[in-house]
Amino acid sequence: MPLGLLMAGAGITGIAPALGAQAAVAKGLGLWKHRRRWALRDNGATCLHKPPRRRRLALSGAVACAALSLIGCGKSSQPPAQTGLCSPKPHPDDAKLLSELPKPEFFPKEWARQGTWCSGRCAPRLSPFVMAWYSQHLAASGEPSLYAASRSGQAGVRQIRFTWLPTFHHPATVRVLITGNEYRLIARELSGMGGYEPGTTGKSLDRLLAQPEKEQIDNALASDLFSADPEECMVGIDGARWIFESAQSGNYKFGERFSPSKGPIRDAGLTMLKLTGWQFAEIY
Repeated sequence: MPLGLLMAGAGITGIAPALGAQAAVAKGLGLWKHRRRWALRDNGATCLHKPPRRRRLALSGAVACAALSLIGCGKSSQPPAQTGLCSPKPHPDDAKLLSELPKPEFFPKEWARQGTWCSGRCAPRLSPFVMAWYSQHLAASGEPSLYAASRSGQAGVRQIRFTWLPTFHHPATVRVLITGNEYRLIARELSGMGGYEPGTTGKSLDRLLAQPEKEQIDNALASDLFSADPEECMVGIDGARWIFESAQSGNYKFGERFSPSKGPIRDAGLTMLKLTGWQFAEIY
């Protein structure tokens, strides 16, 4: 049985990270492969597991339990009472990941050094691994950097982008370029999967929005889409990342959720996807 399913059946929500001495354990189990395609990240209490589907390990219950014990999944031994800002401990490969990010950068590198406490762990605003993951899909979509656009963009021009990264389905980006009263929709769907390789552009769309559609966008943007929960506070198995960005005259905003079942990011994301007119096998 795949390890993720085995753990889900046992009521366990994920696998903790292989860091430091724990990396040797994960490497010995063959879990350290495809570092760029999936992560083992510790958030102190629950964990995230997204191994390549073709290479999932069929471990017995005894081996799985031993592995979980060795790499430290479960409740954190750190006190959960810590709150406020903190400085995340860097991972050994962070510098390499940051140096390989595409130019111009899609996200501020300094976010990797800015953290908040999450279940007893100092979690970065956005880790270098996740920056690389998201950037890979945005670059494959031919999307511009909204972070760069916010620093050199024209006055009176605003861009909003929704990026949907479902683990086992085609990822999509939907961007709205707002210039005065003109709203332009640019959307792309990739041929790959959001949790793995992005593939190439499969569908694309570029059109102006009608007045009722503009009002849908305005209503969606009236909600709070940009609260700053650290990415490592979001956990789950084989879900989707829902990511919103905004760029306007020196102001860059970012917000994301993991497979939201409700809330402003869910509502706004569905609005953006609906405006493409495309059919999606499953939205989660």
